[in-house]
Amino acid sequence: MAETKKEETWQERVDRENKIFKDESIPEFHKFMKEHKVRYFTVEFSGGGDSGDFESVYFVKKDDMPKNDVIRKEAGLDKYDQNNTSVSWDDPKYQMARNKFEALDEYYMDPFRKGRKYLYYKPAGHSDYKSTTLSEYIKDFIGEYMSYKCIDWYNNEGGYGEVVYKDGKLEIEVETYYRESDTHKFSEVDNG
Repeated sequence: MAETKKEETWQERVDRENKIFKDESIPEFHKFMKEHKVRYFTVEFSGGGDSGDFESVYFVKKDDMPKNDVIRKEAGLDKYDQNNTSVSWDDPKYQMARNKFEALDEYYMDPFRKGRKYLYYKPAGHSDYKSTTLSEYIKDFIGEYMSYKCIDWYNNEGGYGEVVYKDGKLEIEVETYYRESDTHKFSEVDNG
């Protein structure tokens, strides 16, 4: 008589995936940070209504970046702000200034272009290799890490937070929202 293969329960699958993440994915993350000489990064995230997004990965402290108005001036966008005149989005000079602003902003958040470096690796628990940028890898890892820690920051009311990696230490601060409702029903009867 042939033995039937016992199907993995939901809890067994979760336990297996968590063990793989803890034993393989977390050490792999730290290995990639060392290989690419990443000593610092920060990324913010927010979600709700069954979706969420990660902002850009900053490889410098935000306090070390020029303020937005300084970057706008450097890009030449300040002259459009000061004139209070309508701007045509099709104006080539305006488009050049916008592109320069975006390029400068990206440069200041990642001056050594670490986030653009490509990784080619085999994710833990998968059979296929993956090619991605270091910034996208970081965002994917943080999303998986929060799932591993059972932090639901994007469903229903959602939440937001910030990730800081500094000198080999990863810290995540998350605030999640939950709606609570109580139902009350009252009636009064005239007994007179």
